[in-house]
Amino acid sequence: MQHHRKRIGLACAASAFWVACFSTHAAATSDDEAGLRINLAGYQRALTQIVAKSACFAHVQADNSDHLAEMSRSAEEFEATYAGFLEGSDSLGLTAELSAVVITAIEEAKRAWAPMKAAIANIEATGTVSRADLQALATNANIAFAKANATVDAMVASYATDGDVETARAKTINAAGAQRSRAQRSAKDFCMIAARIDVAAHREELRATVARFDQVLSDLKSGENGLETPGPRIAEELERVGVIWRKLTPELDGVLAGGTPDQGVIGVVAVQSNRVLREMNRAVYRYTITD
Repeated sequence: MQHHRKRIGLACAASAFWVACFSTHAAATSDDEAGLRINLAGYQRALTQIVAKSACFAHVQADNSDHLAEMSRSAEEFEATYAGFLEGSDSLGLTAELSAVVITAIEEAKRAWAPMKAAIANIEATGTVSRADLQALATNANIAFAKANATVDAMVASYATDGDVETARAKTINAAGAQRSRAQRSAKDFCMIAARIDVAAHREELRATVARFDQVLSDLKSGENGLETPGPRIAEELERVGVIWRKLTPELDGVLAGGTPDQGVIGVVAVQSNRVLREMNRAVYRYTITD
Protein backbone atom coordinates (compact mmCIF):
# COMPACT_ATOMS: atom_id res chain seq x y z
CA MET A 1 0.00 0.00 0.00
CA GLN A 2 2.44 2.62 -1.18
CA HIS A 3 -0.02 5.50 -0.88
CA HIS A 4 0.20 5.30 2.91
CA ARG A 5 3.98 5.63 2.77
CA LYS A 6 3.76 8.91 0.89
CA ARG A 7 4.55 12.03 2.88
CA ILE A 8 1.78 14.60 2.68
CA GLY A 9 2.31 18.33 3.16
CA LEU A 10 -1.17 19.15 4.40
CA ALA A 11 -3.79 16.95 6.00
CA CYS A 12 -6.72 18.80 7.52
CA ALA A 13 -9.96 17.17 8.60
CA ALA A 14 -12.78 19.35 9.89
CA SER A 15 -16.26 18.69 11.18
CA ALA A 16 -18.69 20.43 13.46
CA PHE A 17 -16.87 18.93 16.42
CA TRP A 18 -13.19 18.66 15.59
CA VAL A 19 -10.35 19.99 13.54
CA ALA A 20 -7.14 18.08 12.91
CA CYS A 21 -4.37 19.63 10.82
CA PHE A 22 -0.81 18.78 9.91
CA SER A 23 1.08 21.79 8.52
CA THR A 24 3.75 21.82 5.83
CA HIS A 25 6.50 22.27 8.39
CA ALA A 26 5.39 19.11 10.19
CA ALA A 27 4.47 16.79 7.38
CA ALA A 28 2.59 13.63 8.25
CA THR A 29 4.49 10.38 8.16
CA SER A 30 2.95 7.20 6.76
CA ASP A 31 2.05 6.27 10.33
CA ASP A 32 0.21 9.56 10.74
CA GLU A 33 -1.72 9.16 7.50
CA ALA A 34 -2.79 5.64 8.38
CA GLY A 35 -3.85 6.90 11.79
CA LEU A 36 -5.80 9.75 10.19
CA ARG A 37 -7.62 7.33 7.90
CA ILE A 38 -8.59 5.06 10.79
CA ASN A 39 -9.72 8.12 12.75
CA LEU A 40 -11.90 9.40 9.91
CA ALA A 41 -13.35 5.96 9.21
CA GLY A 42 -14.06 5.55 12.90
CA TYR A 43 -15.94 8.83 12.95
CA GLN A 44 -18.21 7.48 10.21
CA ARG A 45 -19.57 5.06 12.81
CA ALA A 46 -20.44 7.99 15.06
CA LEU A 47 -22.11 9.85 12.19
CA THR A 48 -24.60 7.02 11.66
CA GLN A 49 -25.68 7.52 15.26
CA ILE A 50 -25.52 11.33 15.18
CA VAL A 51 -27.92 11.48 12.24
CA ALA A 52 -30.51 9.27 13.97
CA LYS A 53 -29.97 11.00 17.32
CA SER A 54 -30.33 14.54 15.96
CA ALA A 55 -33.47 13.60 14.03
CA CYS A 56 -34.91 12.10 17.20
CA PHE A 57 -34.17 15.19 19.29
CA ALA A 58 -35.76 17.29 16.54
CA HIS A 59 -38.83 15.06 16.88
CA VAL A 60 -39.17 15.36 20.67
CA GLN A 61 -38.12 19.00 21.16
CA ALA A 62 -40.11 21.99 19.94
CA ASP A 63 -37.00 24.08 19.24
CA ASN A 64 -35.50 21.73 16.67
CA SER A 65 -33.62 23.87 14.14
CA ASP A 66 -30.19 23.12 15.61
CA HIS A 67 -30.92 19.39 15.64
CA LEU A 68 -32.09 19.42 12.02
CA ALA A 69 -28.98 21.35 11.01
CA GLU A 70 -26.79 18.82 12.83
CA MET A 71 -28.56 15.97 11.03
CA SER A 72 -28.00 17.50 7.59
CA ARG A 73 -24.40 18.50 8.32
CA SER A 74 -23.57 15.03 9.61
CA ALA A 75 -25.13 13.34 6.59
CA GLU A 76 -23.10 15.52 4.23
CA GLU A 77 -19.93 14.76 6.16
CA PHE A 78 -20.60 11.02 6.05
CA GLU A 79 -20.93 11.01 2.27
CA ALA A 80 -17.99 13.38 1.70
CA THR A 81 -15.64 11.26 3.80
CA TYR A 82 -16.35 8.03 1.96
CA ALA A 83 -15.98 9.88 -1.34
CA GLY A 84 -12.63 11.16 -0.06
CA PHE A 85 -11.46 7.66 0.74
CA LEU A 86 -12.38 6.35 -2.69
CA GLU A 87 -11.33 9.33 -4.82
CA GLY A 88 -8.85 11.18 -2.63
CA SER A 89 -9.45 14.53 -0.95
CA ASP A 90 -7.05 17.43 -0.50
CA SER A 91 -9.25 18.99 2.18
CA LEU A 92 -9.25 15.77 4.22
CA GLY A 93 -5.61 14.96 3.48
CA LEU A 94 -6.52 11.67 1.81
CA THR A 95 -5.07 9.85 -1.15
CA ALA A 96 -7.35 7.42 -2.99
CA GLU A 97 -7.66 4.05 -1.30
CA LEU A 98 -5.86 1.18 -3.07
CA SER A 99 -6.76 -1.79 -0.87
CA ALA A 100 -9.44 -3.87 -2.58
CA VAL A 101 -10.63 -5.18 0.78
CA VAL A 102 -11.09 -1.67 2.17
CA ILE A 103 -12.79 -0.44 -1.02
CA THR A 104 -15.27 -3.31 -0.86
CA ALA A 105 -16.03 -2.52 2.78
CA ILE A 106 -16.64 1.15 1.94
CA GLU A 107 -19.01 0.26 -0.90
CA GLU A 108 -20.98 -2.01 1.43
CA ALA A 109 -21.16 0.77 4.01
CA LYS A 110 -22.50 3.16 1.38
CA ARG A 111 -25.23 0.68 0.42
CA ALA A 112 -26.26 0.32 4.07
CA TRP A 113 -26.46 4.12 4.31
CA ALA A 114 -28.96 4.41 1.43
CA PRO A 115 -32.17 3.90 3.52
CA MET A 116 -30.97 6.52 6.00
CA LYS A 117 -30.24 8.91 3.16
CA ALA A 118 -33.80 8.48 1.90
CA ALA A 119 -35.28 9.26 5.33
CA ILE A 120 -33.02 12.30 5.68
CA ALA A 121 -34.20 13.58 2.28
CA ASN A 122 -37.83 13.32 3.43
CA ILE A 123 -37.08 15.24 6.62
CA GLU A 124 -35.19 17.95 4.77
CA ALA A 125 -38.00 18.32 2.22
CA THR A 126 -40.70 18.78 4.87
CA GLY A 127 -38.72 20.40 7.67
CA THR A 128 -40.27 17.97 10.16
CA VAL A 129 -39.43 14.51 11.46
CA SER A 130 -42.34 12.16 10.91
CA ARG A 131 -42.69 9.06 13.04
CA ALA A 132 -42.22 6.93 9.92
CA ASP A 133 -38.92 8.58 9.03
CA LEU A 134 -37.75 8.39 12.65
CA GLN A 135 -38.57 4.68 12.69
CA ALA A 136 -36.62 4.20 9.46
CA LEU A 137 -33.58 5.92 10.96
CA ALA A 138 -33.89 3.91 14.16
CA THR A 139 -34.09 0.67 12.20
CA ASN A 140 -31.19 1.39 9.86
CA ALA A 141 -28.76 3.33 12.06
CA ASN A 142 -27.23 0.23 13.60
CA ILE A 143 -27.10 -1.58 10.27
CA ALA A 144 -25.16 1.34 8.81
CA PHE A 145 -23.03 1.46 11.94
CA ALA A 146 -22.09 -2.22 11.57
CA LYS A 147 -20.95 -1.71 7.98
CA ALA A 148 -19.00 1.42 8.91
CA ASN A 149 -17.39 -0.55 11.72
CA ALA A 150 -16.44 -3.30 9.29
CA THR A 151 -14.68 -0.65 7.20
CA VAL A 152 -12.61 0.42 10.20
CA ASP A 153 -11.72 -3.19 10.93
CA ALA A 154 -10.66 -3.68 7.32
CA MET A 155 -8.40 -0.62 7.52
CA VAL A 156 -6.85 -1.65 10.83
CA ALA A 157 -6.07 -5.12 9.51
CA SER A 158 -4.80 -3.90 6.14
CA TYR A 159 -2.63 -1.05 7.39
CA ALA A 160 -1.14 -3.00 10.28
CA THR A 161 -0.35 -5.96 8.02
CA ASP A 162 1.40 -3.71 5.50
CA GLY A 163 3.41 -1.96 8.21
CA ASP A 164 1.73 1.43 7.78
CA VAL A 165 0.85 1.64 11.48
CA GLU A 166 1.79 -0.32 14.60
CA THR A 167 -0.85 -2.84 15.65
CA ALA A 168 -1.24 -1.47 19.18
CA ARG A 169 -1.57 2.06 17.88
CA ALA A 170 -4.17 1.10 15.29
CA LYS A 171 -6.13 -0.83 17.92
CA THR A 172 -6.00 2.12 20.33
CA ILE A 173 -7.17 4.66 17.75
CA ASN A 174 -10.00 2.30 16.86
CA ALA A 175 -10.99 1.78 20.50
CA ALA A 176 -10.86 5.48 21.35
CA GLY A 177 -12.74 6.37 18.19
CA ALA A 178 -15.51 3.93 19.04
CA GLN A 179 -16.19 5.86 22.24
CA ARG A 180 -17.50 8.71 20.10
CA SER A 181 -20.06 6.33 18.63
CA ARG A 182 -21.06 5.09 22.07
CA ALA A 183 -21.62 8.62 23.37
CA GLN A 184 -23.91 9.33 20.43
CA ARG A 185 -25.57 5.91 20.45
CA SER A 186 -26.43 6.30 24.12
CA ALA A 187 -28.05 9.68 23.40
CA LYS A 188 -29.89 8.20 20.41
CA ASP A 189 -31.22 5.28 22.45
CA PHE A 190 -32.24 7.63 25.27
CA CYS A 191 -34.14 9.81 22.80
CA MET A 192 -35.82 6.87 21.06
CA ILE A 193 -37.06 5.73 24.47
CA ALA A 194 -38.40 9.24 25.10
CA ALA A 195 -40.08 9.15 21.66
CA ARG A 196 -41.56 5.70 22.44
CA ILE A 197 -39.81 4.03 19.51
CA ASP A 198 -39.00 0.34 20.16
CA VAL A 199 -38.59 1.12 23.85
CA ALA A 200 -37.54 -2.31 25.12
CA ALA A 201 -34.92 -2.80 22.41
CA HIS A 202 -33.45 0.66 22.86
CA ARG A 203 -33.39 0.31 26.63
CA GLU A 204 -31.44 -2.95 26.32
CA GLU A 205 -29.05 -1.37 23.82
CA LEU A 206 -28.58 1.69 26.05
CA ARG A 207 -27.70 -0.46 29.04
CA ALA A 208 -25.06 -2.35 27.04
CA THR A 209 -23.65 0.83 25.49
CA VAL A 210 -23.22 2.60 28.85
CA ALA A 211 -21.46 -0.44 30.32
CA ARG A 212 -19.17 -0.74 27.32
CA PHE A 213 -18.28 2.96 27.37
CA ASP A 214 -17.27 2.66 31.03
CA GLN A 215 -15.12 -0.41 30.36
CA VAL A 216 -13.30 0.98 27.33
CA LEU A 217 -12.66 4.31 29.04
CA SER A 218 -11.04 2.40 31.89
CA ASP A 219 -8.93 0.39 29.42
CA LEU A 220 -7.83 3.55 27.60
CA LYS A 221 -6.77 5.18 30.86
CA SER A 222 -4.80 2.15 32.01
CA GLY A 223 -3.50 0.92 28.65
CA GLU A 224 -4.89 -2.55 29.29
CA ASN A 225 -6.31 -5.13 26.86
CA GLY A 226 -3.66 -4.45 24.22
CA LEU A 227 -4.08 -0.66 24.16
CA GLU A 228 -1.27 1.89 24.33
CA THR A 229 -0.56 3.48 27.67
CA PRO A 230 -1.61 7.12 27.30
CA GLY A 231 0.87 9.96 27.57
CA PRO A 232 0.15 12.93 29.86
CA ARG A 233 -1.78 14.98 27.30
CA ILE A 234 -4.03 12.12 26.27
CA ALA A 235 -4.50 11.13 29.92
CA GLU A 236 -5.76 14.65 30.65
CA GLU A 237 -8.23 14.44 27.79
CA LEU A 238 -9.50 11.09 29.01
CA GLU A 239 -10.01 12.51 32.49
CA ARG A 240 -12.09 15.33 31.03
CA VAL A 241 -14.15 12.80 29.11
CA GLY A 242 -14.84 10.95 32.35
CA VAL A 243 -15.96 14.10 34.15
CA ILE A 244 -18.45 14.99 31.42
CA TRP A 245 -19.65 11.38 31.05
CA ARG A 246 -20.46 11.28 34.77
CA LYS A 247 -22.72 14.31 34.28
CA LEU A 248 -24.60 12.43 31.57
CA THR A 249 -24.98 8.97 33.09
CA PRO A 250 -27.50 9.86 35.86
CA GLU A 251 -29.97 10.97 33.17
CA LEU A 252 -29.36 7.79 31.19
CA ASP A 253 -29.77 5.70 34.34
CA GLY A 254 -33.14 7.37 34.89
CA VAL A 255 -34.63 5.99 31.68
CA LEU A 256 -32.93 2.65 32.27
CA ALA A 257 -34.83 2.49 35.55
CA GLY A 258 -38.09 3.09 33.69
CA GLY A 259 -38.36 6.85 34.09
CA THR A 260 -39.89 9.20 31.54
CA PRO A 261 -37.60 12.16 30.87
CA ASP A 262 -39.00 15.67 30.83
CA GLN A 263 -37.84 18.42 28.47
CA GLY A 264 -35.17 19.55 30.92
CA VAL A 265 -33.58 16.12 31.10
CA ILE A 266 -33.81 15.71 27.32
CA GLY A 267 -31.96 18.98 26.91
CA VAL A 268 -29.20 17.90 29.31
CA VAL A 269 -28.60 14.68 27.38
CA ALA A 270 -28.55 16.52 24.04
CA VAL A 271 -25.88 18.94 25.30
CA GLN A 272 -23.74 16.61 27.41
CA SER A 273 -23.54 13.83 24.81
CA ASN A 274 -22.05 16.30 22.34
CA ARG A 275 -19.59 17.52 24.97
CA VAL A 276 -18.41 13.92 25.42
CA LEU A 277 -18.05 13.66 21.64
CA ARG A 278 -15.94 16.80 21.43
CA GLU A 279 -13.58 15.72 24.20
CA MET A 280 -13.21 12.21 22.75
CA ASN A 281 -12.39 13.75 19.37
CA ARG A 282 -9.53 15.65 20.97
CA ALA A 283 -8.22 12.48 22.57
CA VAL A 284 -8.49 10.49 19.34
CA TYR A 285 -6.66 13.20 17.44
CA ARG A 286 -3.78 13.05 19.93
CA TYR A 287 -3.53 9.32 19.24
CA THR A 288 -3.33 9.91 15.47
CA ILE A 289 -0.25 12.14 15.50
CA THR A 290 3.33 11.27 16.30
CA ASP A 291 5.07 13.58 18.76
